[in-house]
Amino acid sequence: MGGITTITVNQSLLSPLNLEVDSNIQAVHTQEERQVETLKFASFIDKVQFLEQQNKMLETKWSLLQQQKMAGSSVDNMFGNCINNL
Repeated sequence: MGGITTITVNQSLLSPLNLEVDSNIQAVHTQEERQVETLKFASFIDKVQFLEQQNKMLETKWSLLQQQKMAGSSVDNMFGNCINNL
């Protein structure tokens, strides 16, 4: 009762493991890293192109607003002159 239990050790578990690293794994890993970098760069280029398009649209809208403002002020001047003449 409560005595020491005999244990056995598997001697094959105590020997060093012979692990050989496959050289292809490193090559595949390097290739995957390059592909990820390429995808990140492509995503960056897409974002830049999208922002350039947005910028062109904003420039066009701004130009149209400026033209409307100028046209509106000339109409205001015409009405102002008309009222002054009355």
